[in-house]
Amino acid sequence: MGKVAENRAATGSVVLEGNKITGQWMVFNDPSELMMAERNGKNVFFREVITPDAIDDTMLMDLQCCADHREIEKYLGRTPTSLRVERNDSGYSYECDLLDSATANEVRQQVERGDYAGNSFKMYVKADTWELQA
Repeated sequence: MGKVAENRAATGSVVLEGNKITGQWMVFNDPSELMMAERNGKNVFFREVITPDAIDDTMLMDLQCCADHREIEKYLGRTPTSLRVERNDSGYSYECDLLDSATANEVRQQVERGDYAGNSFKMYVKADTWELQA
């Protein structure tokens, strides 16, 4: 079975420190905003909860920090070179080196103005497991 690309949005505080942005990428056991996916030809609405055991080191080997969830190809950094992630008690934090590119400069300016809501992250997973809860 091949790997599947998964995109996750990280909302919250993004801090500009010199030529780096930092923030919290993933929060464990915290329900997401309402999301939609197609399952068996139907749109299904759900909230995602990521448990501490859901992520393993192999998923972090090719993690990409992206500027926009809708334009995921506009990436800012990638592990292990320009993106670093660290597990903490609440999830994963990140630190991303910004290049001198149009996308990175736009993000830098938005963070300085205080109107940048967060990054998106792209990772590759072997499979998803879903559990419906009432």
